[in-house]
Amino acid sequence: TLVVVWRPVVAVPDREVHAERARQVRQMLGPGSMAALWLRRRHRSWWSPGSVFERHRRAVHLIVGRELQRRRQDNSRAGDVLDLLMDGTDRDGSPLTERSICDEVVTLLMAGYETTSTALGWAFERVLRHPAILERTRAAAREQDSVYLDALVRESLRSRPPLVDAVRRVSQPVTLGGRSIPAGAVVMVSIPLVHHRELAYPSAAAFCPERFLERRPGRADHPAVPQRLPVPVR
Repeated sequence: TLVVVWRPVVAVPDREVHAERARQVRQMLGPGSMAALWLRRRHRSWWSPGSVFERHRRAVHLIVGRELQRRRQDNSRAGDVLDLLMDGTDRDGSPLTERSICDEVVTLLMAGYETTSTALGWAFERVLRHPAILERTRAAAREQDSVYLDALVRESLRSRPPLVDAVRRVSQPVTLGGRSIPAGAVVMVSIPLVHHRELAYPSAAAFCPERFLERRPGRADHPAVPQRLPVPVR
């Protein structure tokens, strides 16, 4: 899954180079990588989780930096996320620095690798536990039935979301569900609870891709979830 995630972020034509870059990223995202984010400022020894993570992060930065320089020298594009970042600007309209671009790539890889792997794992688990759905999935794959496969993915993500919550800090007072929430408070939206609301998904406990063939539940099915919140990403 790391190769799948890496390709749309930083695409390279050479498969061997692609595999080597994926190996570097895999080392950065190895066991303890999340703990290292918390420990890196407290533990400075060479083999501490924070130091190991920083070394791998710098290696990934070097890889992305070289690809940036190559594209700028050749004036080439690959149609990937890196291209979008190269054309991106800060809030003041100035181009993103190389460090900012590298940081964005690392963030995308860290956020996309684990969640994608988790989502794929649960999708296989869900399908294999339902023989009838497994047979239909095989038929859809043979017939290139993207409509059913899309519904299958959506139902898998609904029943087994790879993320359990979304966290924001309130920037100004807001009222939710009749409750007043002051500025500075932390708001957490439980994704599994939203996905298992009978109002939006009848028989929510059942694994049923067909529910997304008949219709796609929208915001009207979740009146308790406001369309916008005065909360910045933190």
